[in-house]
Amino acid sequence: MATKFAWSRSTPFRYDPMPALRSDTTPQLWILGTEDYEAPSAETSYRIKSLIVDGRPFTLAVYPGAEHGMTLFETDPASGERLSTHYPSGYFAMIRDFARDSRLGGSYGDAVSDEIWGWPS
Repeated sequence: MATKFAWSRSTPFRYDPMPALRSDTTPQLWILGTEDYEAPSAETSYRIKSLIVDGRPFTLAVYPGAEHGMTLFETDPASGERLSTHYPSGYFAMIRDFARDSRLGGSYGDAVSDEIWGWPS
């Protein structure tokens, strides 16, 4: 049976998430990796920081060297393929603390912190 709506697993190329994010009042934890090729972190980081400055209840953490799945990796010298090795130190504690308290505190491994990002350094 045909449905009225077609299912798509992709986000439209010109999709702008900012209107929806600007109206959101739910606390959110955004964890980014600096080596994410699937969703480069620089623009996302910039946008989330701007929302935090505007008073949205978002928290941003950035792990240097982590890729999209939040894993650290080694690069195979022959193929250039990334080989995931482990999750960054403090990653799971960060998720736990935010899920429990809707905020972060303290240190979470190598995660970059700054008070403007929504959690104390």
